[in-house]
Amino acid sequence: GNDEVIIAMVDSGGDGKIFEPAFLSKLRSFSIEVEDNKDIRRVLGIGSAPYIGLRGEQDLIVEDLYETTDETKINAAEVKKRFGENKLWPKLLADSRLRGAVLIIEPKASKEMDVKRPEIIAFVKNALAKHNFTYKLAGMGVMYDELNRLSLQDSGIFTSLSYVILLITLYFLFRSRHLVAITFVVMVLSGLAFLNVYGFFHQNFNMVTIVLPTLIMILCIADVNHIFNRYCLHLKDVAEDKEKGLVLVIEDILAPSLFTSLTECIGFVSIVLTPIAVLRTFGAFAAYSAMAEYVIVWATVPYMLGLIKPTSTIKLERPFEKLSAGIIDFVIPNRKAVFLTFIAVIAVSCYGVKFLDVDTYSMGFLLPSNPVRTDSDFIEKSYGNYLPLEVRLKTKRNDGILEPDFLNRLVNSQKEIESLPDASKCASITDVIMRLNQVWTDGKEESYRISDNKLQISQLMMIYESDPDNDLVYMVDKKYSEARLTIRIPMVSAANMKKIEDRVSAVLAKNFAGSNAEIQFGGYVPLYVRLLEYITWSQAVSFGTALVYIFIVIGLLFMRFSALLWGLGPNVIPVIMTLGFMGIFDIRLDIATVTIASITLGIAVDDTIHELFHYYIYLGRGMKPIEAIKECLSDEGPAVIVTSLILCLGFSVLGLASIKSVMYFGLLIALTMIFAFLGELFLLPSMIGYLS
Repeated sequence: GNDEVIIAMVDSGGDGKIFEPAFLSKLRSFSIEVEDNKDIRRVLGIGSAPYIGLRGEQDLIVEDLYETTDETKINAAEVKKRFGENKLWPKLLADSRLRGAVLIIEPKASKEMDVKRPEIIAFVKNALAKHNFTYKLAGMGVMYDELNRLSLQDSGIFTSLSYVILLITLYFLFRSRHLVAITFVVMVLSGLAFLNVYGFFHQNFNMVTIVLPTLIMILCIADVNHIFNRYCLHLKDVAEDKEKGLVLVIEDILAPSLFTSLTECIGFVSIVLTPIAVLRTFGAFAAYSAMAEYVIVWATVPYMLGLIKPTSTIKLERPFEKLSAGIIDFVIPNRKAVFLTFIAVIAVSCYGVKFLDVDTYSMGFLLPSNPVRTDSDFIEKSYGNYLPLEVRLKTKRNDGILEPDFLNRLVNSQKEIESLPDASKCASITDVIMRLNQVWTDGKEESYRISDNKLQISQLMMIYESDPDNDLVYMVDKKYSEARLTIRIPMVSAANMKKIEDRVSAVLAKNFAGSNAEIQFGGYVPLYVRLLEYITWSQAVSFGTALVYIFIVIGLLFMRFSALLWGLGPNVIPVIMTLGFMGIFDIRLDIATVTIASITLGIAVDDTIHELFHYYIYLGRGMKPIEAIKECLSDEGPAVIVTSLILCLGFSVLGLASIKSVMYFGLLIALTMIFAFLGELFLLPSMIGYLS
């Protein structure tokens, strides 16, 4: 029942063939070999399962179903008979057709499990291959190992792919080798700054942190793009006097660039407040990278721009100038209609948010064609549920679980739980005690029950405990004050696990009412269920925190209340639109997508800060609001379009990933960037023009 348990289903080649001597010999050899591994606690399978029976008429024995690997000495008929006598083994260790033998391989729990897991799984696979088994493999550890493997694979592929695509895009947009070279240098330096620190703290990439290299690269390009936009605007000044011209460029962009990095950092830091460790790691390193990237950009870009020798004849065109001018010419005269259109879109988005489903399903992160997922599906279809739901039943007194009343309550609970549509294969100490009672009395079917005599139960347990082959350590504590109940449930999402846990809890509460027994769920399933609460809490806290502190930064930068109003709409509304889109199209808010709101808020506000910074400069020169925003967007509009395009392209590349969570993360942030672009060039000028 260990969370990291590995389920291997081995095909014997035909119905009923799991009891052929050659196959039994290989099962026994495999079990012995794997249990010799210092990182494996036990292997539970036909080749190592304990048998409770009589030798002669009075000697109770506890031994393996068979104890040899020599197939000529294996009595297959006797093994099959013994296997069927214990009611637990047929439902746990084989499929209904007796074609597939199930091996439950339980690693030893350790703090180094994340490091050891790949080695243990590889060892098990090699042992299965060595014995020429045809097998399917499943289990939580197997699934997470595959997710981590794909994360590492995708990290290298898509970071490299993003580098190439974005650099090519920049060249085609600006037709400037200088810009591409500068961007490449900044991206490499920022990437190394991140990787060095990430490695220094011994962090590994996973399905959440895989996007960090791409994220950092995109932030670099966005900053360099804004600098180059101002460089193009001051090109004549630079050509006349390079030093003075570069000073003008830096004066225009240094302050807003600092504040955009701060808002990015705040957006990422807000994620650190979540109770989910992997998200805290993501937030902390993303926040560090945002500020490191700012330092690297301003330590390198001005110097590299200074190496360029512009002349009065040089001409650098900003991309999308005509498109930006066309948008301005459309929005300003139609500002009321544009503003009211956004109000309608917001209303639809809020309606969609009502249908947003908060859930997470780790197996669903793998594509349907992934071998780990297909193996899991096959095992569930042919064998049944394999994911363990663990329950601790505490009596709080020595020998408390040996009371007939307690044991009968547990037996009744197991029967009721197994009648539920999504719970099966219950296992506990009651299976041992009922088998002991059956063997010790008359061996009849009706004797497979709990004795009414506590003294007799205690005596039977003393006999069983004295045998070195007993497996009590997996079922009870040493003082018999606590029993363990393991229930197999299907591999489903956290919300469905919560429903199963609630149903099981109701059954146990009813059957143990008035007994003073404490019922405590443990293991992976309750933790997974708690993720639902954490995801909802994380979304609210991280987004709320980012929103408050980002607008404090905007307030400190501009010292105007109007800046808060103009900054609110173009940045919060895109997030609401994305959440509404997710609700309408039934995309879950899960452990991967929960960070989207705070991340996109931190990134999207960058363009707003650049726009408002120059908007207030033009206001200070005596322009009216409508004239100031028009002039501002004439300067900053092309840069906003380029930044939005870069962000969309960079994150869209993640849509090709092997993990669904990464795909959704990339595509949804790309979508949010499109909404943010609409907010910057359509909503912001319409708000200022209509409400000023």
